[in-house]
Amino acid sequence: MLDDVTPLRVRVVYDGCIYIQGNIAPGSSVMATEDIIVDGFVEDSNLECKGNIVLRQGVNAAGGHGTIRADGNVSGNFFETVYVYAGGDIRANYCLNSEIYAEGCVEISGNKGMITGGKTHAMRSISVYNAGNHTGLQTFFTVGVNETLIKEEVDVNNRIETVNWELKILNNGQKDFQKKYPPEVRNTMEIYLKIESAIYTKELEMGELKQEKERIEQKKKEIAGAKLCVRGMLFEGVVVEISGERFRPQKMSNVTLRRGRTGIAIYHN
Repeated sequence: MLDDVTPLRVRVVYDGCIYIQGNIAPGSSVMATEDIIVDGFVEDSNLECKGNIVLRQGVNAAGGHGTIRADGNVSGNFFETVYVYAGGDIRANYCLNSEIYAEGCVEISGNKGMITGGKTHAMRSISVYNAGNHTGLQTFFTVGVNETLIKEEVDVNNRIETVNWELKILNNGQKDFQKKYPPEVRNTMEIYLKIESAIYTKELEMGELKQEKERIEQKKKEIAGAKLCVRGMLFEGVVVEISGERFRPQKMSNVTLRRGRTGIAIYHN
């Protein structure tokens, strides 16, 4: 447990959970292997943990150097001019000119909950009261399959193809030795033993690649119903991208946007 991490910049690294009762001053760095909990305000600082990050107040990184990153969930009252990443979900009351990225969902709650400016991405869904503002400030929303996931899939498929080809060459070489030499001879030959070892290594790699391919395919299934839900106003100036399909909506209210067969479909809540 720590009091205010202020007024001097500090660097805290801890194997466990960190609980800060006060504020975190600009330029500070807090890293934990478990959760980070902050009762006060966070300014231009770097918070990173393997668990969840809970901010009782919020973040105002006016200098544009603030980063909040958690392998689990991230929650705060507000996020202003900050980069936030969560391996799980992100929850807040409002976001302003920030870059928000959640592997799960983004939920901005409350009757005044809004996302204005910046970029917000979630793999599964984004739920917000007001999206954008009446001045038409450009605000980006992305849900569903994104370029990162597509690149991962392409990379895995290319690697599987390469390893398949390498295994074919190695297996052919192994068969040639087995035809030419009896076991008691070939098993003493260094080159044959290296081929067997390489086959074993490549087969392990292939197993890992197939598991990664299954993970990506499962994630694609999970986010097939990705959506943006706006309970209040969806203002002009908003740009919505759902699984690669981009849309610039007119002003409307209380709607849910999903990817349809021919583009983005709009449903009234």
